[in-house]
Amino acid sequence: MSALLPQLEISTYYSQIFWLLITFSILYFSLSRVFLPNIANLLQRREEYIEQIKRQTLKEEETIVSIDEAHKNLIQEARDKAAEILHNANNQAQEITLYNNEVIKKNMYVLENDMNSTIKNTLDHSKTKLKLDCEDILEILLDKMKIESMNKENLHNLSRSIFEQIWADKYRKFKN
Repeated sequence: MSALLPQLEISTYYSQIFWLLITFSILYFSLSRVFLPNIANLLQRREEYIEQIKRQTLKEEETIVSIDEAHKNLIQEARDKAAEILHNANNQAQEITLYNNEVIKKNMYVLENDMNSTIKNTLDHSKTKLKLDCEDILEILLDKMKIESMNKENLHNLSRSIFEQIWADKYRKFKN
């Protein structure tokens, strides 16, 4: 059987175990002293770099949050100021409108009073003038009646012609 399977021959076990121990020892020491410290160092540097990036990210995130809050505060202040300015402008516009309405009402009242007094004076003047004209007509009629003796029909025609003449004169004056 040993001829068929040389690896099972006991005489070669000691040399195989010897070389196995030497090979694994060299492999173990080379891995533990050279390769594993390099890998551990690389992993440590990588971990430190990741932590540094995390710290920077957190700082930048805090900065972004504070800038965002400041931005929101500025926007809110601007909105508040705009609302206050708009409110003040509306109040001023209402005050100006009320003042202008009062001034217009006063002016309208003054104009109305002036117009009423002008109309009243004109009417009074017209009444006085008409009264004087009627008195003049009456005097003329009385003079005519004294001078001429007329019947009622002549008196009526005479008064009509005098009135027509006076009103025609008045109408011409009014038209001009």
